[in-house]
Amino acid sequence: MGVVYPPRTTARLTAVVGPAAAKRLLFTGELISAREAWRIGLVGEPVPDESLDDAVADLLATMMARSQLSLCAAKAIVNAAALHGTDGAVEAAVPWQREMARAADTREGIAAFLEHRAPVFTWR
Repeated sequence: MGVVYPPRTTARLTAVVGPAAAKRLLFTGELISAREAWRIGLVGEPVPDESLDDAVADLLATMMARSQLSLCAAKAIVNAAALHGTDGAVEAAVPWQREMARAADTREGIAAFLEHRAPVFTWR
């Protein structure tokens, strides 16, 4: 196509799939199957079209049962790591660690584990 891909997106692709797969994708421009995209770590696990709604509902139910504090922090830290490496992840984690110390979700998660019950997280 005559495109020079932006360095940030090329670096992110390389970090996700590795140099060999990134080169293959960028050098050939070929479309790849969902199974191949899953194999190289480009996408989550593929599901058949007829199972998509159920798979999404199951994933959403699992995520909604988890601490939203943990999910928000993980998203921020993973995004920072993808863009800026380990130093970015460490920097992004600092405010979340403070929030974790302040919030009740950590205490609730530990208590629920020790009491063999489902946690009731409250952080929003």
